Amino acid sequence: MLMFAQLELTPELASINRVLTLLKWMCSDVIIVGPAAIFPCVYFAPLNPPRQGLLKGLRSPNRERALAAIKNAAWDITHISDFIERINEALAEDQRRFIFTTLDDGPRTITSLVIGEYPDAPPADGLSLSLRKW
Repeated sequence: MLMFAQLELTPELASINRVLTLLKWMCSDVIIVGPAAIFPCVYFAPLNPPRQGLLKGLRSPNRERALAAIKNAAWDITHISDFIERINEALAEDQRRFIFTTLDDGPRTITSLVIGEYPDAPPADGLSLSLRKW
């Protein structure tokens, strides 16, 4: 999220270049994690992005408030990742179901993209179809 925030605060980069830079960095220096990779795709989307709720206060002149925004976004990604892990474990073990509820549009959108809105499509095709609207 710190790298994401740095890219968001770099105005000379176009949105697509911010996403690509982050994905290249994740691929070469860290690891690509679904929710963390989808986050910038939703945030920088040109059409109706739920940007407002994803990084509240990042541009604040108060450094603590800006860092709190980054921590909040990191928590959202961690929570979504844990939710996805629980779903995958439940599918392998039993028939338990989990419900992700939130009033925040951003995390709800990211979760639905990572889980998949097209369960009958192959995974890559389902993600492609889901991202197409963004």
